[in-house]
Amino acid sequence: MPVVAEMGQHSVRLSASEIEIAIGIGIAIEKEGKSMNLGYERKAIKIGYPVLLMAAAAFAAVCCAAPASGSLMSNLEAYYAFDLQNGDDGSGNALNVTLFGGVAFEPGLMGYALAPNGNNAQYAARTIDDPSLNFGTGDFTLQAWVKYNTTVGEQILLEKFSGATGPGWTFTKLSDNRFAFANDPGSTPVVVSGVQTIPANLWHHLLIRRTSGTYELFYNNVSIATVTSASGSISTAPLLIGRRNAADGRDFSLKGSIDEIAIWSRSLSYGEIESLYNDGQGLAITKPKVTITGINISEGNAILQWQGDRANLVYMVEFCTNLSAAVWSPVTPISQWWMSETIWTNQGLVESEVFFRIKAKEP
Repeated sequence: MPVVAEMGQHSVRLSASEIEIAIGIGIAIEKEGKSMNLGYERKAIKIGYPVLLMAAAAFAAVCCAAPASGSLMSNLEAYYAFDLQNGDDGSGNALNVTLFGGVAFEPGLMGYALAPNGNNAQYAARTIDDPSLNFGTGDFTLQAWVKYNTTVGEQILLEKFSGATGPGWTFTKLSDNRFAFANDPGSTPVVVSGVQTIPANLWHHLLIRRTSGTYELFYNNVSIATVTSASGSISTAPLLIGRRNAADGRDFSLKGSIDEIAIWSRSLSYGEIESLYNDGQGLAITKPKVTITGINISEGNAILQWQGDRANLVYMVEFCTNLSAAVWSPVTPISQWWMSETIWTNQGLVESEVFFRIKAKEP
């Protein structure tokens, strides 16, 4: 029987395209993981038979990686998915928001969503000014998925705005169901849509981008307003989600839920915007998280178990016998390459050193 010491698991949150989690038998994988400088915590399992050490290391390697300019992680300044029912920033920039007034979470477009539900005391906010969220006259993109309980009154999605007239920027739904974005001192938005049909209790995708002086507003993947303007301003106010800043004093609280808030310091392409909309299903911007839940090696038998952080992931298990050569092969026939199962068993393990990796992606 194997002797188990320091048994553990490791999880990594990765992108929308594809991830690899490597599980290796033998110490070479530990060296490989360190060489990639990803800062994971090594977990070791000592095996009595047939090898001495198994390092359950996790490292990420994106297959078919797009150029940086085409990656949704490129120039991502802040990302709030709310899936863990907190204000953590998923961009890697640690711009976590603080939750106020006991604001609730509800089932979201994906995972959970922030739900102010029309209570002006319930919202999320940064507590300091973040210069990276000041765009001035530069390019940027903002997105949010919103579900309105009611469309009565003006309702702020998010803003970094001072008082009633700025400076700063604010993204809002006006009382007559037009969407508007202001980015200039004054009370007049720089871009305003026509009146929109906004069914209640359904998720809607809102996105605004600025490309070389041209503002463009999108509603459910349709461009609804475009204007060329040199306007742009900078505010020292903190980011607010779901309400107007206190210096203004008016109640423009969001009457509903908001999810998948993302802020980029660049203009997204039409293709990227379409991929984010994803036929109304949305797209998680950061990479799927996979947790290794079980590793069992005994008498030549191997059982690997794992769990993804969303229901629609599919997986492929691959192996190689020489990590330096990195020639990977699927462990299953081509018809079973991408499977929804989260367990794989090998009952004929004969190699003294073999490495496995699990790929995960959204179909």
